[in-house]
Amino acid sequence: MYLRLRKTTLQNPVKCRFSKPAGIADPSSQVLLVKAAIFINKLVRSKKFFDIRVLSFLYVMILSISIFAIHKYSNITSNYVKYILSILMLIVFIDVGYIAYFNSLYGEATSYVFLFLVLASGLYIANHSNPSFFGLLIFLIALIIFSTAKAQNIPLAFIFLIFLAKIFFEKRDVLWRTTIVVLTFVMATSSIAVHMFTPQVMQDCHKYQAIFYGIIRYSPTPEKDLEELGIDPKFAVLKGTNFFMTGLTYDLRDPTFQWEIYDKITHLKILTFYLKHPNRFLEKLSISAENGFYIRPAYLGNYERAPGVKPLQMATMFSLWSTFKANTLPHSLFLVVSFFFLYFAVLTYYYVIKWRRREKTLFVDIFMTLGLIGAVSFVVPVLGDGEADHAKHLFLFNVAFDMMVVASITWMFSILPRWDRIQNFPKISGRTSA
Repeated sequence: MYLRLRKTTLQNPVKCRFSKPAGIADPSSQVLLVKAAIFINKLVRSKKFFDIRVLSFLYVMILSISIFAIHKYSNITSNYVKYILSILMLIVFIDVGYIAYFNSLYGEATSYVFLFLVLASGLYIANHSNPSFFGLLIFLIALIIFSTAKAQNIPLAFIFLIFLAKIFFEKRDVLWRTTIVVLTFVMATSSIAVHMFTPQVMQDCHKYQAIFYGIIRYSPTPEKDLEELGIDPKFAVLKGTNFFMTGLTYDLRDPTFQWEIYDKITHLKILTFYLKHPNRFLEKLSISAENGFYIRPAYLGNYERAPGVKPLQMATMFSLWSTFKANTLPHSLFLVVSFFFLYFAVLTYYYVIKWRRREKTLFVDIFMTLGLIGAVSFVVPVLGDGEADHAKHLFLFNVAFDMMVVASITWMFSILPRWDRIQNFPKISGRTSA
C-alpha cells in the first residue's frame, strides 16, 4: 500500500523516497498520473511515503466518469435495458482482475481507464448532432494518453484515425479541424517518441521472445526457420528459451549476440515469416486463445505483506467474470473468430442501412473501431513477444473483447420489443443518432 525505494540503495532514504517512482522505467504517459498522485499524496497523506491508494483513486475517478458517460450516451431508450447495461458493466469491468492493476505501477491501469474515456467521449460525439468542442478535446487528449501509456498501444490508437477522419470531413468548422490536425500530430510524434526511447534492452527482449519463444518454440525445423529469418542456424539450441533465463549457451546481452540477432531482426520480418507460413501463424493464435482469457497473471498477488497472507495470494471478491472466463468460457480460436465474425456482421448490416438512408454512421464507427482494437490486440502480441506472458500482453484484447460482449448482450436485449412494453414503464428519450 505504501511505496518507497529500498533503503539499501539510498544514502539518505528519507529525502529520496519520492525521487523516482519504482517501476516507471519506460517512457509512458502513466508518469503524468503518478506525478499527480504524488502531488496529491504530499498534500493530504505524507511527504515521505507514497500511498498508492491515491493513484488508485485517480484511476477510479476516471473509470467512473467514463462508465457514466457510456451509460448516458449509449443511445438506449429503454430503462430496463439501461439497467441491464449497468449490471453488466459492474460485473465485468469492476472485476478484481482489472481493478487490481489500480494498486500498482503497471501501465495496464492507465491503458484501461483511458480506453474507456476514449470510447465514452467518442460516443458523446457520435450521439450528438452538435457536440461541444470540449468533448472533442477530451477525446483527443484521452487518445494521446492511451497511445503513449505503453508502446503496445501505439498501433491501437492509430485505428481511431479513421473515426477522426470522418469527424474532420463531417464537421466543417475551422477550430475543430485545426484541433484534430494539431493533436493528431501530437499523438503521432509522442507515440514515435515512446517507441524510440523505449530502452534497448526491452526492444531486444521482445525480438528474442518473438523468435525463440515464438516462431521456433515448437518448430520441427528451427534451423531452417532461422535461416529464413537471416539468422545463423547455430542459434537453434536456444529454441524454447526466453530472455530472462540464465545459464544459456549464449550471452543474450553480449555485443556479438546483438549484432548476430537483434540487429538483423525487425517485426516486419517476423510478420513476413508468418504470412509465408499461415499454418504456423494460426497455431500461435490458437495458443493465444487457449491462454489469453486469463486476466489475472499468476505471478501477481492482490494482498499487502501481512501475517497469514501467502505470497502471490489472490483476492476472490468481485471475481465472478474473471473466474467465468478462466474456468467456463471455451478457450479456442474458433470462439474468437466466430464471435468477431458475428460482431462485425451485425455492425456491417447497420452500417449499410444508415448509408442507404444517408444517415451519419459515427455511432456504428465507434463499435467498429472497438472490434478492430480487439482483433489487432489479439494478433500483435504474437508478433511482438511470441508466447510470453499472455495474461499481460493480451490484456487489451480482453478489455476490448469484454466491451464487445457487453455491447452485444445489451444490443440483443434492446431489439426485443417486449422490453419497451413491460408495465408501460416510461422510456428515457434517446438522443439524435449520428
